[in-house]
Amino acid sequence: MCEEKNKKENEIESKDTQNASKQEEPEKSGDKKEGEDIVDEKTREKIEELKILSQELLEKKKKAEQYYEQILSLKAEFENYRKRTEKEMEKMIIEERKNILKEFLPVMDGLLMAKDAIKRKEQNIKEAVDLIFKEVSKIFSKFGVKKMECEGREFSPSFHHAVLKEKTEKVKPGHIAKVISNGYLFREEVLKPATVVVAEEKEKNKD
Repeated sequence: MCEEKNKKENEIESKDTQNASKQEEPEKSGDKKEGEDIVDEKTREKIEELKILSQELLEKKKKAEQYYEQILSLKAEFENYRKRTEKEMEKMIIEERKNILKEFLPVMDGLLMAKDAIKRKEQNIKEAVDLIFKEVSKIFSKFGVKKMECEGREFSPSFHHAVLKEKTEKVKPGHIAKVISNGYLFREEVLKPATVVVAEEKEKNKD
């Protein structure tokens, strides 16, 4: 009897243990599932953020590529414009030089005539020189070049280059007594300063 009683008690304890184990398992399983849902939600949010950031990065990359292509295009256009402008400027300079040289061709003809007249000892040398002078004066006038009027004027280092001083009473001290080499203006700017002799006060004789 005692053995049967013990056996029944053992069976009852075993069943109770199994029931208790079964009751605990759903609770544990439920806790784990709830934790997994929280982790999955955070992970999904991070993934969505990464997707958004990745998309923004791709868009910015596309814009950067577009800007770079635009810069390359502008650079090429600027180089073409620079080369075209340089060629046009070179053509303009060449044309201007040609026009100036054409103006001096009659002067060269006049010089050749004077040279031949000197060789033949002809009397028309003066006429040839006068002709050359008129042609050069006409060219200077056309291009806005004019001779400075210096003699008797007050000396100015901006327009004159003094090489000597001369004691004289012909002009006031500090004024130009003689012109050694003419000066020229180009549209009111100094093209070539005049080389001059400047007057200084003459010493008075002592009694």
